Amino acid sequence: MEGMIMKTNSFKKITSSVLAMSVLAGLSGCNLGGNKILIAKAEQLAAFMVLANDQVLIDNSSLEYGSDEADKLTELLDTDSANADAREFYEAVEATMEYTVDADSCNVKKDKATVDIIFTMADYNAVLKDDYSDIGALVKAIKKADTKDVKFTAEFVKDGKDWVANNVGSKKFMNFYAYREADIRIAMSPEMIAGFIDQGKSGFALTYSGQYYNTPFIQYDFYFDSAVHDYTDRNIMLHTELYKDGQKLNLGDEFVFGTSTLYTFKTIATDYYSGSREIFEGGKYTIKLLTEDDQEVASESVSVQETVVATTPAPGGGGSDLFEGEGVYFYFLDASFRNEVLDLEWFDYDDKMTSEITYTSDVITIAFSIEVSSACTRQVDYLYAYCTSDDESAILDALQNPVYESSITPTRYDNGYFYDLDYYVNGQAKSGFYVLLISDATTGALLMYACCEVS
Repeated sequence: MEGMIMKTNSFKKITSSVLAMSVLAGLSGCNLGGNKILIAKAEQLAAFMVLANDQVLIDNSSLEYGSDEADKLTELLDTDSANADAREFYEAVEATMEYTVDADSCNVKKDKATVDIIFTMADYNAVLKDDYSDIGALVKAIKKADTKDVKFTAEFVKDGKDWVANNVGSKKFMNFYAYREADIRIAMSPEMIAGFIDQGKSGFALTYSGQYYNTPFIQYDFYFDSAVHDYTDRNIMLHTELYKDGQKLNLGDEFVFGTSTLYTFKTIATDYYSGSREIFEGGKYTIKLLTEDDQEVASESVSVQETVVATTPAPGGGGSDLFEGEGVYFYFLDASFRNEVLDLEWFDYDDKMTSEITYTSDVITIAFSIEVSSACTRQVDYLYAYCTSDDESAILDALQNPVYESSITPTRYDNGYFYDLDYYVNGQAKSGFYVLLISDATTGALLMYACCEVS
């Protein structure tokens, strides 16, 4: 075993470990000098380093679990927290590794010894200077790359009759794994970004059968897979644009891809039309998600239906004056329906309200009462949704899973005609917010929504 001893990682990394241990097993029954035992130990350590398994390295060295060095090593070699691109890069670099143990460098001083290990691997730093369109192209470049040598001087201490690696986890040892901290920057194509969009959750907010009716806003929520957080440091800028019948209307805010799993584009009619209109004109509206250089990532369209209504209200109708609470805890989405409304409020059957919008949790019936003119006979559908927060995204999620749905027409009482939009909770209301959404049972047009609180 004089001179240079070469081992090659030509099979799976685990094979290197098994071979190194079999070398030791073969040597253990022989009457060999201490240097040869140290060389075999160095071979084993080199194989374990290529294996890149923190547990194996800690178990076969003087490093102790729970120490700062052991924790840092575990964190560095943890592949579970790395993204898929990073894992493929690590494996590609490790597949190029070979090692040579320099037997002539073995130096023993009493209970301490050192042995040089020369690792040969792909020069990944040179490879990473170029740009790559995908991880596959980077892996191919690693396989074809020029190589570089990395020398590591392994230190051992005597433990009884055995030699134990003593500088696993040191700064010099950790430098061997510098490729684990390399900045892997794969160019993100629009198609790759689009692949992170959760199509099951993304969509236009508060539409009915995929359309808007007399809507004061247009909103699209882009939901992304949580894996986008791995790409925050790429500083990939995205933005949205709104089009009507093919003509660009306005530009949405820019945002950094990966900073959040939700991006919401929302535009308000009164803002867009500078107060001259309260609802959007009818037509086809398209939201485009674009890169910084205007490459299209995604495009989604929605139809807006506008109902032409009289400019003067029906007798006794809402007119131009705001109802008490309008724009605060309830909103009209249909002008013709608003014109038929005389009065409206959250109703207290059970004397369980502490304010005009707040019930106590022992309320029996949550109820919204709408008084309408006698000319109003339309049937309406309504639903209640529950959410723990008044955050907009929480409300939109809750509306996808209503807790109660029903359909009614106005009821005639001695004092007028009323929609009784009741939800019987039998004293078991949850603390939080209840959202009421009302639509026309015939046309599907959204008429209004309201919100109350239970505390």
